[in-house]
Amino acid sequence: MNRTHFQKFQMVQNLLLQSPPGELEYVCRDLREIVKDDELVAAAAVDVFEKQNEEQMVTVRVKDSNTRVNRKMELPTANGPMTTPL
Repeated sequence: MNRTHFQKFQMVQNLLLQSPPGELEYVCRDLREIVKDDELVAAAAVDVFEKQNEEQMVTVRVKDSNTRVNRKMELPTANGPMTTPL
């Protein structure tokens, strides 16, 4: 069966959305091998990574600090994004 680019995009995105917590990167890597289209997988992954970061409260360490912030908690300001510490 020949699928359109958009149908493939939707299938890849749906599979990524079903990734278990902490496994998204591995699923993404596997899908790249299966689909053989890095650009398609990368495009589908953008929103999924953001959504999972928000839902799973993924944190990152602030440079030169022990402070950790939620990866998604960015608020736009005149001087660039402002992050909210956890």
